[in-house]
Amino acid sequence: MSQTLLILGLGGVGCFAAHLAARLPGLHVVVGDVCEAHARQVANSLISVNFFERAAQRFPKVDAVGVDMLHPEEIARVLETWQPDIIFNATTLLSWWHLHRLPHALARRVYYGAPEGCGLRPWAPGHGVLLTNLMRAVRATLPRARVVNVSGPDYLHEILGKVGLAPDVGVGNVALLEPILRCIVAEKRHVPPEALDITLVGHHCMCMQIFQEGALAPGIPFYLKIEEDRKDITGELDIDRDLWAQVPAHMPLLSETHQQCVAASAMQVIRAMLHDTGEILHAPGPQGLPAGCPVRVDASGVKVVVPPDLGREEMLRIMYAANRCEGFEPTADDGTATATSHCAAVVEEVFGMRWRYRRFGVDEMLAAHQEMADALARLAAACR
Repeated sequence: MSQTLLILGLGGVGCFAAHLAARLPGLHVVVGDVCEAHARQVANSLISVNFFERAAQRFPKVDAVGVDMLHPEEIARVLETWQPDIIFNATTLLSWWHLHRLPHALARRVYYGAPEGCGLRPWAPGHGVLLTNLMRAVRATLPRARVVNVSGPDYLHEILGKVGLAPDVGVGNVALLEPILRCIVAEKRHVPPEALDITLVGHHCMCMQIFQEGALAPGIPFYLKIEEDRKDITGELDIDRDLWAQVPAHMPLLSETHQQCVAASAMQVIRAMLHDTGEILHAPGPQGLPAGCPVRVDASGVKVVVPPDLGREEMLRIMYAANRCEGFEPTADDGTATATSHCAAVVEEVFGMRWRYRRFGVDEMLAAHQEMADALARLAAACR
């Protein structure tokens, strides 16, 4: 039976995900973007690329749609028209690479987690506005649809979960570490990567420090277990020296336009849903939790897989402690998010401002985003 995948947001992640999706046999792909002409060009590209590559769907069933996700009624119209089985959200009002256009020392202060910086708490509303509009439309219009989200899943899913709007699961972040760690350990121990199993519980804030600097601040918690042919070898490795320090040399290309690995991590999850595989993967933000962990993915959605020697209580302790390193106090029952005192102090120092929305509700995301977007523009201009 044919299924429909709706991809919203056709930047570096969404565009490449669309190319991967169009190669799957029997899948109807609908690509949506705020610019309908861009969406149409992406759809045309899928057809031409598949033709040249002689893909399983040489002429894939693909449609394009324009949708401004600042307007929930437009999202509802798209959902009613195309009735997608799975929705992949790759939209945001503030892409991460904008922050890295600042001088590196400043980027560390406004992007890295504590104690290096304020974490992503100031930028959460920029990721959350469009996602919240999408989830409200899904719940009202097409509640059976599964939602896979790439925008801020480690923290936004926990916030939205408080008000019944959490997507099924996120992608990227902790998932991106698994293939890298497999390659590093395989090279060190002279075994094939397939001989290794990685179990990881961790937050976005750990990933970015390791990806870029090959080191992790000691206050950021995580859980890692590495097995070789089912034998636990974690204790035989120096995690800081043998693993984290080697990550930058094994990093894939991640930039404004090159997001292939993030898109591939999304399609890994989406394929498991489409094909009902029940496989265990790593993913951030499952079932409204902060941070990432192992999950089982099938047609019914996503279920958290708690590492047996860790236990759920300890896993949650790690997740919420790491979320604090990203700048978040525990979310209130009504979805109100509050910055930690450390996060607030860094923001007000770096941007020279009194931070009005250090505390924001779900319905205040757009105003909270605009406050920080204006502050970022002023800071970037001062650095020129």
